Amino acid sequence: GLVAVPAGMPRAHFQAALWSPLLDRFEELLDEIRRRKTAGYRIHDCFPLQGYQIAELKDHVFHLTELWYGCERGGNVSAMYRWFCEAMDLLGVTAYHYEDIPRVKSPDGWATVVDGAARQAALKNKGGSDALYVSTGGVAQRQGRSAIDNTVLRNVFMLHEAQELLIGRR
Repeated sequence: GLVAVPAGMPRAHFQAALWSPLLDRFEELLDEIRRRKTAGYRIHDCFPLQGYQIAELKDHVFHLTELWYGCERGGNVSAMYRWFCEAMDLLGVTAYHYEDIPRVKSPDGWATVVDGAARQAALKNKGGSDALYVSTGGVAQRQGRSAIDNTVLRNVFMLHEAQELLIGRR
């Protein structure tokens, strides 16, 4: 992948021609959510993407990160995940504001661990507003049960390592 190439023209072109426009697109989508909220759209109509567009965007992000990290390392959707969390927070459908929950980054910066107790306390306070959202067709908020629910990991495993971990063989 380009990450293995010494800094120079190919990496600069990737950043300028592919990655920066993607980040601009994420920001435009957030702006559209803000515009729709201000215009008084129903909460279910504030999100600007249809289901198939979410899948297309996910595939695009995965492809770009695969170009950057290389096929052996594989792509990921961390950038989209971060944007999606921000979009849901902006919409007001999350049980809490992610920025209000204490987090600790690992020393290498690859993982972010979320304070599970603070997250659980925030979910307990959701109560009535969640019931109102669910009554209009939304999905109920609940806390995950595994440690991974509180962690965001990026490119931690090589493909063969992930296959061995997930399916028991390479």
